[in-house]
Amino acid sequence: MDASALGDCGGGALDDSYDGVTLAGAVGDGPGTVTEEPPEGTAPNDPDQKDGRADDPDEKDDLFDDFSDLPAGANPDFTQKLPTLVLINGKPATRPTQQSIGRFGYHVRPDVNFHLRLSPCRLDYRRLSMDYYQLSGTDKRIHFGRAEFYLDGISDNHLVAVTKSLSKFPDLIVGKPREAVLWEFRRLWEVSRKSDPLRLWFIRAPNAEVLNAGTILRHGVDYGDPPNVYSRPALESVPAMVKFWNLRQYCVYQVYGNVDEADNTEGWIEELNQVEFTCRVALLRTASGADPNPDTAFILVSYNKEGDHLLPDQGENCKIKINGIKRVKNERYKNIDFAHEMYEFIIRRMDLAVKSRLDPDEFLNQDDYLKPGIEDSRQEEILADLKDVYEFHKVADEGQRDSSLKAFIKEHHNFLIFPYIALNHEEAERLTYWSAYKSDAALPAMDHRARIYIAKLPLEPWYEAVGGPRRPVKVELPQPAAGQPYIDFIREAFDKSQCRTCRFTMRFSDKTLRQEIQAFAEAKYPRCAPDLAYMKPHPRSEAILHYVISFESVADEDIVDLFKVRPAMARVMRNEAPHYLQKLWNGLDSSQQDTYRALARCPLGLLFVPGVAGAGKSSWAVFTLLSHLESRQPRESGEQRPKVLIVAPTNQALDDYVGKIEQTFDRVSWPEDRRPKLERVFGISVEISAGTRRLLTPQNDAEFRPTEEPTLETMFVADSILNAFYKISNADKKRRAHQGLDKRSIHKSVLDMVDSSPDQFAELRKLRKRSIGDNRIAQLLVTPAKEELKTAYGNLLRDADIVIATPAVARENLLREFFKPTLIIMDEQARQREITTIMTLTSFPSVEAAVLVGDIAQRGPVVKTEKTGIDGREGFVAPFAGQIKLSLLERADRSGAACRGLTVNHRSYGNLSKLPSRQFYDGKMTMGNEEQWPAHVKVVSSWLRTIHPSTALTLKSNRVVLDIENSEERRVGTSFTNPVHVQAVLGLASKLLGTADFVGVDGKPGRIGIFVFYKAQLSLYLHRQKSDTIYHRADTLDWSRIDIRTLDGSQGHEVDVAFIDPVRSKNPGFIGEKKRQCLATTRGKQGEVYLLREASFKDWRAPAANRDTREIYDIYHTHRKGKQLIITEFCLKCGKLGHISTRCAGNR
Repeated sequence: MDASALGDCGGGALDDSYDGVTLAGAVGDGPGTVTEEPPEGTAPNDPDQKDGRADDPDEKDDLFDDFSDLPAGANPDFTQKLPTLVLINGKPATRPTQQSIGRFGYHVRPDVNFHLRLSPCRLDYRRLSMDYYQLSGTDKRIHFGRAEFYLDGISDNHLVAVTKSLSKFPDLIVGKPREAVLWEFRRLWEVSRKSDPLRLWFIRAPNAEVLNAGTILRHGVDYGDPPNVYSRPALESVPAMVKFWNLRQYCVYQVYGNVDEADNTEGWIEELNQVEFTCRVALLRTASGADPNPDTAFILVSYNKEGDHLLPDQGENCKIKINGIKRVKNERYKNIDFAHEMYEFIIRRMDLAVKSRLDPDEFLNQDDYLKPGIEDSRQEEILADLKDVYEFHKVADEGQRDSSLKAFIKEHHNFLIFPYIALNHEEAERLTYWSAYKSDAALPAMDHRARIYIAKLPLEPWYEAVGGPRRPVKVELPQPAAGQPYIDFIREAFDKSQCRTCRFTMRFSDKTLRQEIQAFAEAKYPRCAPDLAYMKPHPRSEAILHYVISFESVADEDIVDLFKVRPAMARVMRNEAPHYLQKLWNGLDSSQQDTYRALARCPLGLLFVPGVAGAGKSSWAVFTLLSHLESRQPRESGEQRPKVLIVAPTNQALDDYVGKIEQTFDRVSWPEDRRPKLERVFGISVEISAGTRRLLTPQNDAEFRPTEEPTLETMFVADSILNAFYKISNADKKRRAHQGLDKRSIHKSVLDMVDSSPDQFAELRKLRKRSIGDNRIAQLLVTPAKEELKTAYGNLLRDADIVIATPAVARENLLREFFKPTLIIMDEQARQREITTIMTLTSFPSVEAAVLVGDIAQRGPVVKTEKTGIDGREGFVAPFAGQIKLSLLERADRSGAACRGLTVNHRSYGNLSKLPSRQFYDGKMTMGNEEQWPAHVKVVSSWLRTIHPSTALTLKSNRVVLDIENSEERRVGTSFTNPVHVQAVLGLASKLLGTADFVGVDGKPGRIGIFVFYKAQLSLYLHRQKSDTIYHRADTLDWSRIDIRTLDGSQGHEVDVAFIDPVRSKNPGFIGEKKRQCLATTRGKQGEVYLLREASFKDWRAPAANRDTREIYDIYHTHRKGKQLIITEFCLKCGKLGHISTRCAGNR
């Protein structure tokens, strides 16, 4: 390989002075597994051999970073040095330096040997794994490490030759002569230089090798003309890479991995469109006003075994088509201003005709404006006048057009009528498919497996609402009788209404993916970027891409010391900062202060900050950004004004930042005149639409533009009706994209200033005044209002100090043009896909540093292509799914490029943090609360002992594992329920709520969280909880203090006492995943009850070592050994633990 190719590895680590094999490291398995002497080529406890499944790169055990943890005397012997990136368990075997990289060597002690295995990968690399074993005196071998390598560019033909050559060295299998291993590496190196399979992935752009929307090879598509037809290379799943060979491989993994995910989502939506479901429908009215029409529909979708897993979930917008429902036209408005309404009607039809480029004759033929029975001569005269009006409309200015049409109507009004307009295809589809969302509501006596969707009825066509606002369409369905309670009507309607069929559809949008791919292409190949200053990639973009490939050391001049760039940021460390900022610094713990000091050495301005659960990651980020903003100098200094961009993958996390910053100001008495200007920005198009509506119709925007989408008010009213007086959880509403749009957003900031700033926004005030004077012309003012709002938004962004937005919004042109951040704070980065992170890092040329914060031990990016058949499309192969599950922050940590991070847990009491620290954080998590057993925690401890009084518990921590032996899992489609767990948990939670002394850390009434692993179990919990509390029980407990959600939806959420319900009783499924278990065991602040069946993993093969079970095995047996395990039964008759129904005293 030539020097230029080696240079792609980044950081100047490789050059052509090295002679030998160059390898890129992948992720390996962990130490400590005891194995029998295996047959040749196999290993009983090797996860690679389990069910023929490939090694999961996201799982890692207790890792060691170098060779210091080997047994005494097992010193590495580097007799021949080969340039290579060596990783063991996903971390560098030796730390890379600026001048060199890790060198490969193997251990020469007689009691240490290795296995060498070569396996093909049909992309660009061949996988070579080397397992290290220590021999014991009992003919067993202790496996203590694995190194896995990928060799560049060995074609299938070359692989055959190499495989044959391996047969000459059978001793390799038992790990003998070093010379044979080195010879084979050299042989592999020679053949690897003779092919380049990666070129096939760039075949549509062979010179620039840019991957974008025009050059990507899609699944199942042929390109070129016969006989030169080519398609995407066929490839099975490939393991994730922690360090990449070069930029070419990195591009293929990242871009194609995300394209596959989008293709799979689009295919899943297509599959959903083909499935028919059974449903029942009930109507109700949620809007205020004089219109009597129901505007909302409850749709109860019955369980469908084949298609249930396809149904949209909370937070996913969808549309529902219900078959067999007839529409009835609303009655026409009476006593209307005929001349005005006819004018408005013809104007809209002429505008549409001009847009459709209709000639005058075509315009006259599309509508019949004349009353029947008019003489032919008179008809010809009127039509000729209308034809002249239309021709004049196409060329004249607005004032002349208005006068011409008004004169025509005045002259001929006695002969004019409003024409009948037939529904076109688009309008018919709009009236057929109703916008809907899934509700977490539950109705008694209904199957908990059924799902309830709340749909907003579409508005009638505009031409059927002449003389008034548009109304919801009228359909032939029963409506509530006068005075009938809605809840009774709905139950009766669902019981007696006709069963219908329905179909779902969802809109697929690849806008964000296109943004990401374009940003990636621009960073790799800057000529792809538009020739506009604000749209150019960051000057260090190419260097950043090369750096994140393998995280090799960079040159000293590429290391950013933010304290030199912004000297005032160092004042807090010298106790010289303003008192309010110094107060925040003094409140930081040692790990937070050390992490802040790490800003002195940021390669290419990047700082990777992993943090444990409850470590105050957002608090640290807020302090850092405020310190950065306080570093601003007088304008005459010429220094760029500091500005901060905060991005996160979810809107809820961003909304939390708004509150966090404002609370921080109040807590430390931040001076009002020093408080930075903050703007929360949603999608620019959404902001402009919302701003236009509110600007032009401040008193009654429903009259201007009634919405067909479910509004927050609709959701609230509908959910309230369904749940009677029960206050349901706000969790799902908070996760919806625009829940804070009208509370804190850029369009609200502008509109609030329209009247308060007389010297600004003159045009906007003028437009508002015209709209208020004549609300009917509001529609005509939409276009000028949008243009003025864009200008106003740009000015507001230019003056902002802090902008908070999602990565997709941050990439939008208007924001990039007017907002020039100097610091980027990227929170929850462990949950964000790497290509999205790269897009943000390279989109702002003004950035001096970027900080990536997140918890890599918890759930990573959501990837639907990880599996096929159940969670994905049958037969759809996504070879790079494992790679896009790995965030940039996690790769940086595994490669040794992250700082130590935030390690002090300030959330947990009662020693709850000890288990996750040991099991998931490599012992790094420390307890931030010195007093672990205050009075309120002892109350929870006492309650835990009452769960099963006959079991003597030794509570070294406030966590109890509860094994209910008569609980059984039940399959519901692709999900599972466990009814016994539901009854038991709700019973225990009600007892805890009834404990008067149960309070939170802040002294307020304590909160309970129930976190379940399966969606069907969540539905069952909600169904039983609401049924019992509303219709069956008469107690006065405040059930709003209980929050029930899926475990995956609980990240960032904390409660005083957590119930963890994995549901399963026969098979572990996915409950043993390490990151999910870390999430589960870090939700509670004062106590935790973990419902875990030993039967779910007991009979699994090698449960203590198997990847599917080892985490839950360890949790279960650790608590058994510590006497914190309760094994019992549950009685469904009396709702008590300790016996089953057949032995209940109530039967006697």
